[in-house]
Amino acid sequence: MNTAILVLAIVGALLLGAEILLPGGIMGLFGALSLLGAVVIVFLEHGALWGIVALLLSFVLCIGTFYFTIKLVEKTRLGKDVLLSETLKGAATRAQAPEDIVGKIGEVVTPMNPTGMASVDGALYEASSIDGSLDKGEKFVVAGQDNFRILVKKI
Repeated sequence: MNTAILVLAIVGALLLGAEILLPGGIMGLFGALSLLGAVVIVFLEHGALWGIVALLLSFVLCIGTFYFTIKLVEKTRLGKDVLLSETLKGAATRAQAPEDIVGKIGEVVTPMNPTGMASVDGALYEASSIDGSLDKGEKFVVAGQDNFRILVKKI
């Protein structure tokens, strides 16, 4: 039975590693079941103490497999194409509306159902209507702000 335990543990680790390379869930599920089977056999054949040791070792084996697989994948051509290797730096493409925009009158540029584009003082903003749909060309008053969009009400 010790051979079965070892085979199940190795197959489980390999399947979990393969799950990282080819995600889909099936190999990870079978890998987890294989490791669980190995632990159950240890519990039944060798008692609770060795079963707990096997459970802890299977956790260490899982973590080691994930770490080794990720480090291995980083060095391959596929890994370099798929994994993010540097920090992205940038900023939002739309400017946030100034705080004094609340209370100003604007015009709907694209239909708001309930969101769309609006013009206030010649500047375009993403807008959301509090009162429901607004048609293109309708006038509104700015009622507030929410992150990068303005909240508007029909006049």
